[in-house]
Amino acid sequence: MSNIVVNTRCLRRKMTGIQRYTQEVLRHFPKEFISISPPERLSKSIVMSNIWEQFFLPLRLKGDLLWSPANVGPILYKNQVVTIHDMMPVELSDDNHLNFGYFFSHWYRYMLPKLTANVRHIITISEFSASRIMHLLGVSANKISIVPCGIDHKIFYPRSESEIQEFIDKKKLPGRKYILSLSSILPHKNFQSVLDAWEILSGLLPEDVYLIIAGGIPKHGGYSMNNMPQRVHYLGYVEDKYLPILYSGAMFFVFLSLYEGFGLPPLEAMACGTPVLASDNTSVSEVVSDTGIKVNPLSINDIAENMKLLVSDTELRKELSVKGIENAMLYDWNKTANQVWQILNNFV
Repeated sequence: MSNIVVNTRCLRRKMTGIQRYTQEVLRHFPKEFISISPPERLSKSIVMSNIWEQFFLPLRLKGDLLWSPANVGPILYKNQVVTIHDMMPVELSDDNHLNFGYFFSHWYRYMLPKLTANVRHIITISEFSASRIMHLLGVSANKISIVPCGIDHKIFYPRSESEIQEFIDKKKLPGRKYILSLSSILPHKNFQSVLDAWEILSGLLPEDVYLIIAGGIPKHGGYSMNNMPQRVHYLGYVEDKYLPILYSGAMFFVFLSLYEGFGLPPLEAMACGTPVLASDNTSVSEVVSDTGIKVNPLSINDIAENMKLLVSDTELRKELSVKGIENAMLYDWNKTANQVWQILNNFV
C-alpha cells in the first residue's frame, strides 16, 4: 500500500480561503499522512515554487498517492488527486474586472486542462464549481467528488458583549453599531458595490451606524482604500483570532462577491450569529441558501434597500441570526476532512 502525500506548497503563503481549507482539512484528518512543501527560500518566488512543484516534487513521491489541495499540482504526475476550488482564472479575465496578474492567469489556463485530464480524481467544494469544471474542461461527472468546506464551531460562535467591546476599544473602531464587509481586497470581491450602496444609504441611516471594510490587499492587484465615503472605516487585514469577535459584533455582514468557488466568510458570519446579505450568484447562493438575504451584487439600489431594511428591522436580524446558526451547523471541518480522507483512500 502506498502512502498519502500532501502537497502543502500553498501553506507557505498568507492565509486566505484556500490556505484555510488546506490547514483545516489536514488538522482534522483521521490518520497520519506525509506533508511535502518547497524550501522556504523558493517559496518567496511564485516562479521558483511552481518550478519546484512541477519538477522536483514528483521526484520525491516514489509512486505514492499525492493530494494537491490548492488548484494546482504537477501536471505529469498521474497518481494524484487534486482539489479545484473554482475556475476563475479560466472562466474570467481582466476584462471581467478580475486581476490575477499576467503570469497567474496564463499559467492556470495552460495548466488546468492538462492537470485535470491526467490526475486520477478531482475534489471540488460546491455544486457550482463542479458544473463549471465539467463545462469548461470537459471532465466527466464520475471523475469529480463534491466535498463542501467546513466551520470550526469551537472558534466560530457568537461572542460575548464584553469581548466585542474589548476588541472595538483595542482596534479603535468608530462605534458599536457597524455593518461589516470582509474578504481579500480584490476587484472580483466587488467592494465597489458595497461602497456605492453606502453612498446612497449613509445619509438615511442614524449617524452612529458605520460601515467597516476588512481584508488584506494582495500585491498583485486590488483596490486603493483611499478616499472612502463618510463613516466608512478600513480595518485592513484581521488576524484569525479576532475574526469571530469582529463577525459577532456586526449588525449584519455584507458579501457581494461576483464569483466564488464556495464562500467561507458568509458561513463564518452565520456561525457567529450574524445576519448575512450576500450575492445571489455562483456558489454564494448555494452556501447561504434561504438563511440570508440574497441580492444582485451589481444592483446598487437593491443592495442599498436591503441594507436599510436590515439596519431598521431588529426582528428580521434576530430571525436571520437563528437561521444562519442552524445553516452553519451543517458544515463542519471534521466531516469535510473525513470525506476527503475516504476519497483519497479509494486510490491508495
